[in-house]
Amino acid sequence: MLTAVVAFLNKALGVGSDKDPSQIKAMLAGVAGDDWLALKRQQETLRFAYVSAAESRPTSGPQKNGKDGPDWVQFDWPDEHSAEGRAWHSVNWRFYANGLITVAADLSIPERSLDFHDLLGHRIELRDKTGFLLGVWLAAFEVRHRAGRMAFQSAIVDDFAPLKLHFAEIAKAQTGQWFRI
Repeated sequence: MLTAVVAFLNKALGVGSDKDPSQIKAMLAGVAGDDWLALKRQQETLRFAYVSAAESRPTSGPQKNGKDGPDWVQFDWPDEHSAEGRAWHSVNWRFYANGLITVAADLSIPERSLDFHDLLGHRIELRDKTGFLLGVWLAAFEVRHRAGRMAFQSAIVDDFAPLKLHFAEIAKAQTGQWFRI
């Protein structure tokens, strides 16, 4: 039966018989081609199915990386957060003085639902010590149901002037939001 459906979709999509039908099989199995929403500065409003906010653990402020590397500051949410059958085990963001931004997240979906996977993510509102909003960054990753705890990482270089100008004044704790798309 699956072979007949794949053959029908191959013909309907104009895929020749010499082509590998793995994309169609993946689509039928509920597997998407994109495993993540790239880490980026948020410039538009996204529709989230679930949002919950919390403050990060305080950091010691910008860290000196010596002569060889740029200074950096890190914000951690090490405690597990669970909602709607999804788990964000830990999340951390690191911002470097040269504009490099990294995020790491441990995520899982232990419960089964009608979907085979979800986009789970985290969003950070980076502020300086006066409360001035420097920018909002987010990242989301495709997490498969019952696949166990999965580790994700992403990085970008963002040549964003407010981040570089106010880097030395970044507050020690930041607001972050767990979300599901």
